[in-house]
Amino acid sequence: MKPRVARDPHFDVVVLGDGPGGSAAAAESARHGLRTALVGRDAGQRSNIGECLPPGIRPELEKAGVWEEFLLDGHTPSAGIRSVWGSPEPSDRDFLFSPYGAGWHIQRARFDAMMRRSATRCGAEALGCRALRGVTRTSEGWQLDLVTEEGGCQVTGSRVIDATGRASVFGRRIGVRRRLLDSLTGVAAHFAIGEMLAPIEPVLLVEAVENGWWYTAPLPDGERIAVFLTDAAYIQRAGLTQPDRWLALLETTVLWGSLPPARGFSPALRILPAESSFLEQIAGDGWLAAGDAAAAFDPLSSQGITSAISSGLAAGRTAAGWMEGDTQASAMYAASARRKYAEYLAHREVYYRIERRWPNSSFWKSRHAPPRALATNRKVVSA
Repeated sequence: MKPRVARDPHFDVVVLGDGPGGSAAAAESARHGLRTALVGRDAGQRSNIGECLPPGIRPELEKAGVWEEFLLDGHTPSAGIRSVWGSPEPSDRDFLFSPYGAGWHIQRARFDAMMRRSATRCGAEALGCRALRGVTRTSEGWQLDLVTEEGGCQVTGSRVIDATGRASVFGRRIGVRRRLLDSLTGVAAHFAIGEMLAPIEPVLLVEAVENGWWYTAPLPDGERIAVFLTDAAYIQRAGLTQPDRWLALLETTVLWGSLPPARGFSPALRILPAESSFLEQIAGDGWLAAGDAAAAFDPLSSQGITSAISSGLAAGRTAAGWMEGDTQASAMYAASARRKYAEYLAHREVYYRIERRWPNSSFWKSRHAPPRALATNRKVVSA
């Protein structure tokens, strides 16, 4: 469904950002009977970055009311994860014994479109927007100046949910700082697998190397993606924006050798933000942040989309509670979000500490250091 410009510009809730978290928030808000706008860019075919959803995504998709539609949407079941981490020998973690069954390699544009359809079925109005030009606090809520394909327009909302991802467009516009806990950045390329006698196993491959780690994942369109995750400064120092250097590093990995050759592969590289980061304030006077806009996760956790949907559903319920006069709803939402993020950071530290093969690597030393970022985040939680 193509987003449009609203005829009646006043809404109970305006959700900025129509990714999975924003769509979940808009659907939940609309289910509570609130007139809700879902404002997005109508991005079309978003490039796949190889997201592998864990089996535990199922409860969140069921809560969002899209599980059956998801099953019919042609995503590829994932058998598990093969990793070289903490040891030079590969190890497998399959999903056989998960109570939720398989994981999933998703076609991201199709997944996002499904979430947007759910929001509009629930009654949210999809509005097209190219940029947020201005934000003004009013006696009735917030006035948002949007740039659309037709020009400029204004909408107002009694409540605003910022679901604009790591950009945190609304939060930053009103002066809230975003704290970066590291500089993790991905350098990614798609490639077609050469001719093969048998299909590639539908598993996610993860491998630690001296200055970062790799993941490669199958894509539903028959391609594969490879992403090198490291600190931003190392990308520049090692010249990894140059395709030949990136490919040479990939070819030194253990798991790359298990794949069929890439015929005539000349990678077109993309830079992907992957840092752990959070807004210092995720709820305020008539607004709150959800999904990556509130707190972003290291891709090693495979929590990004799951957490975005969970956060979006909670944000929609919080907006409804607000409108019904619950003065504690936003504080409870913020406290819960901060607690979950502190738990994530603790698990992240444990998993990175498993890898001890390169004690002099600045990448690994920085992730084995005393968790000052975690201590800082706990202070924010308790504030």
